[in-house]
Amino acid sequence: MDNKIKSPNGLQQLQQIQLNQMKKEKEMDNHRRKQEIEAPPNHRRKVEIGDTPMEYIVKISEGNPGCLTFLMELMSKSKHLSWVFGPMSYIQALDNMGVYGSKAYMLWNDCCNRDIEQVELVFHNYLRCELSDKEIHENLDRPRGSPFENLKSFKELELLERS
Repeated sequence: MDNKIKSPNGLQQLQQIQLNQMKKEKEMDNHRRKQEIEAPPNHRRKVEIGDTPMEYIVKISEGNPGCLTFLMELMSKSKHLSWVFGPMSYIQALDNMGVYGSKAYMLWNDCCNRDIEQVELVFHNYLRCELSDKEIHENLDRPRGSPFENLKSFKELELLERS
């Protein structure tokens, strides 16, 4: 490894990797700023630092039984977990999106056909800035949500992360 870094070619590769990381961080920062501007009016996050997982679930569900079922399924059946993305980060993402109660249920039931893997794909696209708050709310503000179009697959997201 040290030989690669000492060689001019290895140094160029390292510099290119660092440059790509800086570009990616800048793009994500710009996307986050854009999402803050596009956030739903009067959106105030409900989950607070120090809340227990049960408090997260109660706040996000707003007492909606369909949403409670969805959140329990999400907590128990999530497959695409990593050290970054786990069930609690998915629930936090719902809070960041401003999606609660019946809207969260619609996300699972209408947009993802009760498929937890599809829900995870929506979250991964959102958390990797491939899906905006605006796109999510446009879909959920209809009488019945419809599947999201142009979601990147887990494999595509993994390749993007590596580049």
